Amino acid sequence: MVKTPIYLKNLSPEEKIHFKNKYDYIFFDKDDTIELLNGSVIPGAAEALRGIATHDKKIHLFTDSCLATKEVLANTFGARYPEFKKENIITTTLVLIHYLKRIGFKKKIYAIGSEDGLVKELADAGFEVLSDTEIKKYDSVRQLAMSIRYDKDVGAVVVGADMNFSYMKLLKAVNYLRDKSVLLFTTQTTLVACLDPILPVSAALCTPITAITNREPICSGKSSEASVDFIKSLGYDLKKCLFVGDFPGTDIKIGNMCGMDTLLVLCGTTNKERLQAFIDQGDELVIPTYVTDSTADLRAFFS
Repeated sequence: MVKTPIYLKNLSPEEKIHFKNKYDYIFFDKDDTIELLNGSVIPGAAEALRGIATHDKKIHLFTDSCLATKEVLANTFGARYPEFKKENIITTTLVLIHYLKRIGFKKKIYAIGSEDGLVKELADAGFEVLSDTEIKKYDSVRQLAMSIRYDKDVGAVVVGADMNFSYMKLLKAVNYLRDKSVLLFTTQTTLVACLDPILPVSAALCTPITAITNREPICSGKSSEASVDFIKSLGYDLKKCLFVGDFPGTDIKIGNMCGMDTLLVLCGTTNKERLQAFIDQGDELVIPTYVTDSTADLRAFFS
């Protein structure tokens, strides 16, 4: 029988005390969990974070975005929410770096993604990264194809979110991947970040590359094996961890895969009807331990 999520507001006084005391480490998604994707504040979320911090809990931010480096997130998002310390911010680029170092990767990387995020973070970690920043116009596909020079030392193609994604980048990626020893990575497991409007993300950009090359990417996004390995590498007692997020397919799934408890907030991409659709699928990995209307509801536990 499929488990049923517990609504936080239905907990008894004794259960609320148990909830407050159980967790030493709390992981939060960023967009639509702490603040909305459009940058709007979620009323009460900041107060909830402040309350949690006063109870000596270690707070992590885990975002699927690779548009900004950990440093930039600490200086911008962390300035608005100081409970997120730089050393406790996790991006999918950092998960990728952890994976590459674990396998002893030493070759060059061809990266499709943000120069200020994915590309810089990889370079700062010591990898030699090739990317295309200049947008050129070509008279024909033949002219484009003949003008490209490939670096024989490239050992991986990494696809992140790229607002300047182009045919040239697609062409280069698929041709690098003709060499079966070249690895393919993407930084997210889902195709879109938002349904209204629909916002395609890195996995969507990787889809044509996968279709053309018949190569499945190694993913560093939330709910990937690499992301689970990264969290486990932190050395925490996962039974004392809680993952809070707004999407069952990533936030809740990674928490469940790690053996944490999970809390779904309904202030983002998931409403009650969509949650029920996930429950009806019968996949326990996407069903949260708890559900509540907003991150702000945690104020009642950590006031």
